[in-house]
Amino acid sequence: MKTYEAPTYDEIKASISDEGSFNSLLKRYKGLMLYRARMFVGKIDGYDIDDLVQECSLVLDDCRRSYKGTADFSTYFTAAMIRRFISLYRIDFLHN
Repeated sequence: MKTYEAPTYDEIKASISDEGSFNSLLKRYKGLMLYRARMFVGKIDGYDIDDLVQECSLVLDDCRRSYKGTADFSTYFTAAMIRRFISLYRIDFLHN
């Protein structure tokens, strides 16, 4: 798996007010988002790869706002993506 250069705490916090910085984070983590999204393709009704990647983008937005700098950002972001997918899976499972 590809390793990701971790953004600094300041880069993450700057992305909150700077759209360009957020786009930089999106580009930096695009491969990771695709990798994690592919794990759930076909497992959640109504979600294709584009929908799952969009969910990853929303998670990235949440993570950059709540990140405290106590762990590596990619670890924090990966855990949050997986939790979101599991939550979507549970909701789908309970309603079908």
